[in-house]
Amino acid sequence: MKDTSTLRDESLVNDMEVQVEEEETLIIQLKGYKPYRSKIRPQSCSQEIKATYSNGNLIVAIPKQKI
Repeated sequence: MKDTSTLRDESLVNDMEVQVEEEETLIIQLKGYKPYRSKIRPQSCSQEIKATYSNGNLIVAIPKQKI
């Protein structure tokens, strides 16, 4: 497992690949880590996904799609 100390708190995680699979599965891939998969609601928008790293947690913000 890679040492997470290379990520600073409150830093924007730029070295990350995010994709939405079949409109309901969010896949997050950090370089050197296994992919993280999570179910999302179909009305979630895959654009403008933001991620930050703080206190040992990777926080991914998925904005709701505007109607």
